[in-house]
Amino acid sequence: MLLRGIGLVYAVAFLILVRQGPALIGEHGILPVVRFLNLVAGNLGSRGAGFWQLPSLFWFSASDTWLQACAWLGLCGALTMLAGFSNAPLLALLWALYLSFCHIGQIFYGYGWDSLLCETGFLAIIGLSCFDDQLVLRVVPNQWRELLRTRMAQVAHAEPSRYRRAVSIVLAVVIAVLSLNPVVNLLSPRQAMNASFEPFNLVNTYGAFGSVSRERYEVVIEGTAATRLDQRTKWLEYALPCQPGRVGRRPCLATPYHYRLDWQLWFVPLSPEHQRRWFLSLTHKLLQGDARVLALFAENPFPKRPPHYIRASFYRYQFAPLGGHDTWHRTAAGQYLPPTALDDPEFVEALRAYRLSD
Repeated sequence: MLLRGIGLVYAVAFLILVRQGPALIGEHGILPVVRFLNLVAGNLGSRGAGFWQLPSLFWFSASDTWLQACAWLGLCGALTMLAGFSNAPLLALLWALYLSFCHIGQIFYGYGWDSLLCETGFLAIIGLSCFDDQLVLRVVPNQWRELLRTRMAQVAHAEPSRYRRAVSIVLAVVIAVLSLNPVVNLLSPRQAMNASFEPFNLVNTYGAFGSVSRERYEVVIEGTAATRLDQRTKWLEYALPCQPGRVGRRPCLATPYHYRLDWQLWFVPLSPEHQRRWFLSLTHKLLQGDARVLALFAENPFPKRPPHYIRASFYRYQFAPLGGHDTWHRTAAGQYLPPTALDDPEFVEALRAYRLSD
């Protein structure tokens, strides 16, 4: 049952990559993997050094075809695991695939649940593969299974073998050594949240928000087809699957399927400058009418031609009083991105400065 549960989590994780990966990190996505890996290799001096810093299968190829092939392979493997067919090689494959995506997912994959799945997946390879007798029976040839069943029955109530004791001790020592940095971090006044201290995400540190604000702010993206702006300009709002958006929308079901763009947009009001790079890239894609990125939205107000201008504003959201037709009450709270066009000189220069264009 435990393995099926891990398989279910893997299945959802890889399904998200299949459906959202190309728009987020694909060759023409919001934060292309190719640009990211080239930047890492340039900073570290070589692609080999980059690989050892951020181990990933995508150092060998970062094409959309390879990204999608790995995502689909992971999804098929997870469904196989969910169906009850698990073994050490399959667990190792799923761990390596998901770790590879986490290391190139950039800001969209920098959260604790991603590291936690990598950590759990690795422990499943070692722990469950070594100590689950049913797994052993599935991977050995048929002619050995009856002999093994007999032997397992004989030692079921016996003391653990020296081999199992040795494996248990080695595993415990490795985990203890790798846990030193997370423990030191836990005691530090400058504690890092959701961080890993070695390249394979084997033992990590986690944490929830130290405080949760009492007020909810959201960024709302709008576009217009008008070429000249004035007070009468009609702005149309983009809607995402799980953002509050218009005041009449009901809250969505946010789990287990994770809408990563919606989630990342929630951080924009909390840290506007830190989020600016990827948000400018998103703006660029909307101005181009990029079909992959638009697929992440619930509603595209410009289905025929992309808008001429995009703008983004902050709103404070509160639940509307009970008994009315609206779910939310919102009030304007300032501007994040002024009206921006593709040929805006400042916008073009910002894309170059952030290495988002050639």
